[in-house]
Amino acid sequence: MNTIKFHILHGLLLTCTLCGLYKPLSARTSAEALQAHLKERVSRDVSQGIVVGIITFNGTQFFQAGTYSETDERPVGPNTLFEIGPVTQLFTASATAVLVEEKQFSWRSAINPLLPQAANPPTWEGQSMRVFDLLTHSAALPKFPLNLDPKTNRSNPYANFTQKDLYTAISKARFPYPPGQRYLYSNYGYAILGHALELRTAKPYETILQETIVRPLNLKNTTTELTAEQREQLAPGHFGLAPTENWDYNAMTGDGGVYTTPKDLLQFLAAHLGLIKSPLTTTLKPLQAKYLNTKIDKTQMGYAWHITQKGDDPVHWLSGITGGYSAFVGMNILQKKGVIVLSNTSEGIDEIGFNLLAPSDYPLVELPKLYSITAKQLENYTGNYQITPNIFLEITRKGDRLYAQFTGEPKFRIYPRSEKTFEYAQGHRTLTFDTERGGTADSITVIENFKSIEATRAQ
Repeated sequence: MNTIKFHILHGLLLTCTLCGLYKPLSARTSAEALQAHLKERVSRDVSQGIVVGIITFNGTQFFQAGTYSETDERPVGPNTLFEIGPVTQLFTASATAVLVEEKQFSWRSAINPLLPQAANPPTWEGQSMRVFDLLTHSAALPKFPLNLDPKTNRSNPYANFTQKDLYTAISKARFPYPPGQRYLYSNYGYAILGHALELRTAKPYETILQETIVRPLNLKNTTTELTAEQREQLAPGHFGLAPTENWDYNAMTGDGGVYTTPKDLLQFLAAHLGLIKSPLTTTLKPLQAKYLNTKIDKTQMGYAWHITQKGDDPVHWLSGITGGYSAFVGMNILQKKGVIVLSNTSEGIDEIGFNLLAPSDYPLVELPKLYSITAKQLENYTGNYQITPNIFLEITRKGDRLYAQFTGEPKFRIYPRSEKTFEYAQGHRTLTFDTERGGTADSITVIENFKSIEATRAQ
C-alpha cells in the first residue's frame, strides 16, 4: 500500500475531492448554510481548521470553524497564519507585474540571459524561455525539477533543494517543443521565475515581496520568513489527523514559499479586483487577461490565474495543496466578488470557493448521511490487520468514530456507508470488513484505485 502521491498534494485541484461522498446543496448558499458546512467538515475530521473570506462592494465577511490543532484549541480566524503553497505563484506574478511597470522586465523578456552561464539553460532553436512562458505555465518545463525526488523526504520535499540544485535542474532540462505555445503546469517554472526576479533586482525574494506587494497593500502578516511572533500565529498543518512539518521551499520559494493570513489574502485579492484604493490595481490588470488554452476543461490561462467559464461568469482562480495545508483564491470579475479559503489540513477545498463565486455553476456539496452503526459493532472491527510482512492496517475506535492507519501513513477517520463498508472522506479508499459468526472481523478488503487488497487480522 503506497502513501498518497506527492503530485496529488502539490498541484491544482479543480474537481471536488469529496464529491464521491457528497450531494449538492441548493445553488445559492446562505451564510448560515456555509457556516454549517464548515462546522460539519470539522466535526467529521475532514478539516482541522478552515477559514473562508468573501469581499464585495458591500465589504468583507469571514466564516471559520475548527482549531489550530487537537492540543491547541485556539480557533482559527482572519488573523491566523497559513502556509499557502502554490497560491504563492500569484504573489510572484504580481511582483513581476510591478517590475514590468518599472521597466526592469517586459512580459516577453528572455530569462536565459539572467542565468549564470554554468546553468546552461535550454533553448529551442536558439529561443530562450521568457517571462511570459513562465507566467502562463507554457515554458515546456516539467512539473518538478528533474533532480528532485520528493520520495526522499515526503514530509518536507524541498528542504535540501538549493540554488545549486536549481541550476543543475535547469542544465538537465530539454524543451520537447517550443516554449510559449502549450500549457504544461510547472511548479518548477515559478521557482525559476522567482529566482529570475532576484537576479534582475539583486535582492532576495523576501525583499522583493515586501517592496512590491506587502508594503504598498499594507499587508501585516505576509512573508516567506516568519518572525517568532508570527510562528505563534501559524496554525500547524495536518495530513489526515496527524500534524505535519511546514515545507521549507528554499530555491523553490517563487512557487510556494509564502505564508499569509485570510485577512491579508483578502486584501491582496481586493487590489486585483479594484475594490480598494491601491497603487497596484492598474499594474495587476494584465494578469487577468486570457493568453493561452489549457488542458483543464473550459479553462484558459492568464498570468498565474486560471480562468474557468462553465456558465455565464468566468472564474479566475488559483489553488494548491501542500503536505499539511490547502489554499484557494478566486474572483468573479463581473460580479466584483473575491473569495479565499484556507485550511490547515491537506484536503481539497476548491468546491467551496467555486460555489461562492458562481453558485449556479458549482453547487456546494454536503457530507452524506452516515449509516447508523453501534459502538459494539465498531468494536468488532478494531485491531491490526496484516497486508504484507511489514505493512499493517490498524483500526481503532473513539466513541462512535472509527479510524484507519496504514503503516507509514497518518490516521484517517473512515465513514460507515453500510454495516460493513467504510469510506475515506478523500474518496480514494473503501474498506469492507469480513466478519466471523460472532461478528468479529477476521479480514478487510481494501479497494483503492479499482485495485483490491486483502488484509488479515494479525494473531
